[in-house]
Amino acid sequence: MLVRGYLVSYEEMARILGIAPHNPDNEDDYSRVGFKFVQFVENHKGLEESVRYPDYLDIRSHGYILVATEYAEYSGYRFVDLDKYDQSKLPQREENAHDREIKAAVLDGRQVELPFVTCYKSDGSVTPREIVPKGCIVDVTALVY
Repeated sequence: MLVRGYLVSYEEMARILGIAPHNPDNEDDYSRVGFKFVQFVENHKGLEESVRYPDYLDIRSHGYILVATEYAEYSGYRFVDLDKYDQSKLPQREENAHDREIKAAVLDGRQVELPFVTCYKSDGSVTPREIVPKGCIVDVTALVY
């Protein structure tokens, strides 16, 4: 399935949270910042995904956290056909007012410039109902139940 939202680097997460930035030489610092940011997003009725954008195969990178604004259907077979699984080649769209509303709510009104992207999530046997909990503000109207 497709997941659309805002790409947040570990440096930006630390700024949003108002905590000391991570130490690139300390693996535990990535976990500390990421864990606190995930809690922050979930406390504001949002959802997040760990992503490597645009190429999820680059395992040297710690990737990003995507603050999700929308989940939509997309075939895994179509994703495999993309060159090197390049997520930037997925059907992208411009952010809209609804995305900005979710961003403002999840980030507690903080004015932060973040790239808006579309990523692929391998859903396996997970149904959309299991992904998006009750009360979550993420848009799931493009999902088939």
